[in-house]
Amino acid sequence: MRDLSRWPFFYGWLIVVIAMLASMGGGGGLNYSFGALMSPMNAELGWSRSQISGAITLAGLMGALSGPWLGRLLDRPGGRFVTPVCAALGGAVLLGVSRVTELWQLYLLYGVLLGLLMPGISLSATTAVANWFVRKRPQATAIASFGIPLGGLAVLPLTQFLIGAFDWRAAWLGMAGVMAIVLGLPALLILRRRPEDVGLLPDGDKFAPGADGQARQAALAASLAGEPRWTARQAMGTPAFWLMLVAFSLTGMGILGFLTNGQSHFITAGGSRAQSAAALSFFAFGTVGGRFIWAPLALKIGSRRAAVLAAGFAGLSFFAVAFSQAPVAMYISSALLGSGLGGLTPLSMQLWPDYFGRLSVGTVRGAAGSFQGMVGALGPFVAAGIFDLSGSYQVAYALFGGGALLAAILVFFSRKPTPLAAGPLNVPDGPARSG
Repeated sequence: MRDLSRWPFFYGWLIVVIAMLASMGGGGGLNYSFGALMSPMNAELGWSRSQISGAITLAGLMGALSGPWLGRLLDRPGGRFVTPVCAALGGAVLLGVSRVTELWQLYLLYGVLLGLLMPGISLSATTAVANWFVRKRPQATAIASFGIPLGGLAVLPLTQFLIGAFDWRAAWLGMAGVMAIVLGLPALLILRRRPEDVGLLPDGDKFAPGADGQARQAALAASLAGEPRWTARQAMGTPAFWLMLVAFSLTGMGILGFLTNGQSHFITAGGSRAQSAAALSFFAFGTVGGRFIWAPLALKIGSRRAAVLAAGFAGLSFFAVAFSQAPVAMYISSALLGSGLGGLTPLSMQLWPDYFGRLSVGTVRGAAGSFQGMVGALGPFVAAGIFDLSGSYQVAYALFGGGALLAAILVFFSRKPTPLAAGPLNVPDGPARSG
């Protein structure tokens, strides 16, 4: 695999597949499945929904601590090993979760240990996609983000099957296998940090016909020379950083709040367990459909404007979800919400490298994740806490809707900052001379 230029297709598309698996086995699969696991864990162990959801909140807080360090590591040589290592360790942690009998064990394993590892899974592969693609980044990011709804369409049914056939402990074992084997092993074999590291150009661009090793080396250096290099402190000195950070934190809180409590919300609104599970599946289908709407729109009007529309659409859909009671209304509102949030996720992933460059995207997103993870992780706790107090999720989802509308306003006023210093010119010289 030394001369990747001889492959029949651009190697970057394999990086997209790894990012998809990371989204499916990490955030997508876990977030969808956690809601299905709440009821059986509550029935057997006697823990309230807010107590169980507290593990997700704690995981977000821990991720906020490790995110900045892992983000900086991703922009350095050797960053390609972050995903497989974190996936293998995460699988081992989920094995431990399958054996918990006390609440503190869930908090230690899922909240602390898995929380520390999750930024390495969620950031690493998506950062690589931002590095491998420039012109085609909207398409590549949209495809990579399909892993999140696939977590609902593939991992959630697996979780429900294991719960029905065995118990909730078997479901945690299944997710451990998904994370360690389905994600960790392919990431170890395939993932590479950026195309220049292996003698390739972004987007699958070709070298000039007849270019020798020296000419190729010059082309690789030129592809990096125009990229800005931001430190976390420099990025935090721009208004765009804070506007996007608050906006995507608010929408992230709503996403986690819905995924972990959506099925319970539809049950309390009058739906049967089967109808409520179907409504959550409609959300997953909506996120798939949304990517076919928002990604082409972003190419026409720009990622920022498309993100504004997607956040506003998601905000209105949250209100529809909050007050849906008939099964048909549950299905429609859930699908509409999935369309808005499903489009917003890849758009937010595009804006960070668009604004701060691909050489610094790990550093900048890692810094943003320290706050974004904390606020986003409050979603499950807020939703479950409001339910424990009032017996309803309506107020919680109305709050999430207001937060998404505010996010649309914040993104509207964000503007791409003036680039700072360009990136380094040095690139590995081995692969550039091959072939």
